[in-house]
Amino acid sequence: AAGNQGMWERLAEALGLKHLIQDERFRTVPDRVTNRSELGKLLEEKLAKKTTKEWGEILNEVGVANGPILHIDEVFQDPQVLQQEMLLEMDHPTIGKSKNLGFPAKLSRTPATVRRPPPLLGQHTEELLKELGYGPQEIETLRKEKII
Repeated sequence: AAGNQGMWERLAEALGLKHLIQDERFRTVPDRVTNRSELGKLLEEKLAKKTTKEWGEILNEVGVANGPILHIDEVFQDPQVLQQEMLLEMDHPTIGKSKNLGFPAKLSRTPATVRRPPPLLGQHTEELLKELGYGPQEIETLRKEKII
């Protein structure tokens, strides 16, 4: 949905629904929220007449933010997702090659990197307990009592 009045008006015009701009049910953002079900039906009816690609081109031309809604299998084939390295392949100690999500934010001065796969269940338990001040005998007791 259009996030502000200007975008709403550009969207309505691009869809050939200019008359909805002055319709009392949809005139302001609160009006559109109140009547979103009804507006949604009108928009869906219109959007069904062209492909996602066609609408994308039309809406891009008039400055309306848009994008396709992809199925999960399509997401990781998307050129933008691949370019932004949002899917990383890593060696996992028990399952071999695995695909993992990359970092969503790309920061130029402090770039994030994935150095290793997610830990196995309990892999760092002893290390963490030592950092918390547990001694070797306490950790062994926790193990014997099946707490860890």
